[in-house]
Amino acid sequence: MRKILFILSVAVLFLSSCSSDSESSESSLLLVKKIVTLSSVMERTITFTYNGAKLNTIEVDGSVLQHTYSGDNIVNVKRYSGDLLEGETFYEYDNLGRVSSELFVYYLSDFSQKSVYTYNSNNTISYETLSGDQFSQSPNGISGLITQGQHGEILKVEVFNQGVLVNTNVYTYDAKNNPFKNVVGYGKLPSNTDKVFNMITSTSLNINQEINTNSTYDYIYNGNNFPTQRNQSFFNNEGIMTSVNSTYFY
Repeated sequence: MRKILFILSVAVLFLSSCSSDSESSESSLLLVKKIVTLSSVMERTITFTYNGAKLNTIEVDGSVLQHTYSGDNIVNVKRYSGDLLEGETFYEYDNLGRVSSELFVYYLSDFSQKSVYTYNSNNTISYETLSGDQFSQSPNGISGLITQGQHGEILKVEVFNQGVLVNTNVYTYDAKNNPFKNVVGYGKLPSNTDKVFNMITSTSLNINQEINTNSTYDYIYNGNNFPTQRNQSFFNNEGIMTSVNSTYFY
C-alpha cells in the first residue's frame, strides 16, 4: 500500500501597549523554509517554497511535490522525479470545507488508493479505504477512526481490517507552535499530524495492543515558540536506542 504523505505563529514584543498586535503580525509571517534531518545512517534536506502562505513545492531526495489550491484548499499534489510524474493526490471537500476524500494515484504501477472521510459529532473522523487503478477503486476491507483534540490535533488513529482492530497510533503534543501552523490549508488534511502543536510522544500498538514502536520528541524553540530543533528518540529493530535530529529554518 503506497501513499505519499509528506508528509508542516507569536513574536517579540514591540511596545507593551501594542504587543498583542505586533506578536500576531510577526507570527503570521513564519513559514518553515527548510528542514535538515540527521541520524547515524542518513542526512536529509527538505526544502519548501510558497506563494504567500500557500504551499507551492516540497523537495526531498530528488523528488518534488507540486501543490495546487482552489481558494484556501489544497486540491492536488503532484509528485515528480525529475520531469517524470510518478503520482498525484486529489482532495475533494464537503460544503463545510472539510476533506471528504483523498485519492492517491501511482502511475508507475497503475495503482491507486482512496480514503473517504465521514465527520462525526464527537470530534472523530471515520474513514474507509478503497484501492484499484487510476480509473476506479473498490473497498479493500481497510477502515479506520481518527480521534481529534479540541484544536484539531490528531490524538489517535485506529486501523481496522475487515472490522478487526489491527493497529493503533497514539500521539501527545506540547502547547507550542508547529512549524506548519501558518501554511494555508495544510491543517485541513486529515492524515497530517503536523498541524497546530508539536508531537512529544508517538506510540504504535499492534493487533494485541502491544507496543510496536514508541518515540519521544524534545525541542528547542525560538522566541516565537516555534521549534528550531527537534530530537526524536526511539529503539530500532535491534533494540538499540536511536536518535534523529531535525533543524528548522524559517
